[in-house]
Amino acid sequence: MRELHTSYRNTKVIGYAGMTEDGTILMRVRKSGIDESTRAVEFYAPGDDKYAQMFAHLGGISPGQREPIRPFST
Repeated sequence: MRELHTSYRNTKVIGYAGMTEDGTILMRVRKSGIDESTRAVEFYAPGDDKYAQMFAHLGGISPGQREPIRPFST
C-alpha cells in the first residue's frame, strides 16, 4: 500500500477516488449519519459542471491514480 500524502495523516477519510484513462473521476464515498454503511459511487466526466471542483478537492489526480477523499466543508 502506498504512503498517503502527509496532509491526509490524522484526517478522516470518507472514501477514495480514482481516475479512468479518459479523465473521468470515480468517487467511492461513505456517507455519514445514522447508517454508516451507506455508500455512494459518483462519476464526474471532463466537462461536467462539478468536475473542476472535485478535481481541486482531491488536490489533483491522474489516470490510474487512487486518492483518499477528505470530508467536504459545509
